Amino acid sequence: MNSVDQNMENHVKQYFLIFVALILLILGQIFAKMGSDALSIDNFNVLDFFNFFIILGYTCLILQGLVWIFVLRQMDLSFAYPFMSISYVLVLIFSYFIFNEAITGWKIIGSSLMTIGVAIIYLGERGNKND
Repeated sequence: MNSVDQNMENHVKQYFLIFVALILLILGQIFAKMGSDALSIDNFNVLDFFNFFIILGYTCLILQGLVWIFVLRQMDLSFAYPFMSISYVLVLIFSYFIFNEAITGWKIIGSSLMTIGVAIIYLGERGNKND
């Protein structure tokens, strides 16, 4: 395998790990939100924090943290970290469908700006590697 193929394979692995970390982060947030329905301030019970969805949510978040360590080992933090902001956009979309949360114009504008920012960072990094 030549160096160009090896380099391409490494990039695919890196982006796959970012994708896995992103999905785990989103799932963790969604499951934690689902589990929060069992929590009550009025009838507080610590055992309510151990419901299925909260445990599943935090399991996803712990796994995300472990995957993220591998991402950081292979990529610059300043490049990899902005990709996690895509989770805000995807959580917004999933929240609309799963929890019937409103999507306002301001949320669309903010999500669009984050997406544009990630695209600029990606294109800038890609341009630096081609120089």
